[in-house]
Amino acid sequence: MTKILRSNIRRMLRHPALWVCAALQIVLTFIVTVKYATTPVLSTALSDIFCMEETFFGFALIEIMSYVMCTLIVGGDYSNKTIRNKIILGYTREQIFFAQFLTALTATLVVYVLRLLFFCAFSLPVLKTFDLRREYLLAVFVITLFSLVMYSSFVTFMLSLTQSKTKTLVICIACFLIVMFLFATLIPRNYDEAKYAAHSIISKTDYAFNDWSEGKNGDFYKFMYEFFPSGQSQLIYQQAPLCLWQILLYLGLQIAAFLTGGALIFRFRNIK
Repeated sequence: MTKILRSNIRRMLRHPALWVCAALQIVLTFIVTVKYATTPVLSTALSDIFCMEETFFGFALIEIMSYVMCTLIVGGDYSNKTIRNKIILGYTREQIFFAQFLTALTATLVVYVLRLLFFCAFSLPVLKTFDLRREYLLAVFVITLFSLVMYSSFVTFMLSLTQSKTKTLVICIACFLIVMFLFATLIPRNYDEAKYAAHSIISKTDYAFNDWSEGKNGDFYKFMYEFFPSGQSQLIYQQAPLCLWQILLYLGLQIAAFLTGGALIFRFRNIK
């Protein structure tokens, strides 16, 4: 699989979608940095506001761009008959499928690392200070990495199911919009501030949200927030107490489900 992966990576690095997405994220990070650095009313809590803006909208931006970029890069194998040629050359379907997944993951990591480097080189000096706890920032970083793996596995799964770049992209974006709408409008987010303030940002204990603990659907809402990346981004945006191991467990289960399902579909699917 090493040979096929190297070939995929070389093709990925030459694909314009990779560098366009990287450039867009860097430009948007620049705009947000300048906006908050030059707005006097926000200067009192500059680092907190910027970080929350970046994590909430940044998660959405990363998810959309990951879907677009991975679909365009990996989906080309289906449209130009590359997969059929690889099978003829003797590669197993499992090798081809997981090479596609690792290619998609590498592309998302490249874009994320470039954005992170720009943030450290430009945004941090402009913002001067960064008051958020290191434990919280580490939690956000780890959740983001697991989320990138999940996005890549989801795109690879959908491509094995549809064998079409257009269908895959439409389904991925539609799923993203539906889930974001769900958390933005339908699921309650009112917190008991007194209980909330008593908890650590990273908590090993249960959540202390008034609506969840006292409502009849509290356990369901809590599960929804922890299970989906869109819900996790809301928790991060609100600096909610994160039960980190549970969030990572849910993301790990999603990754395993998408990779297992995708590999099985790809193994028995008639390649067009």
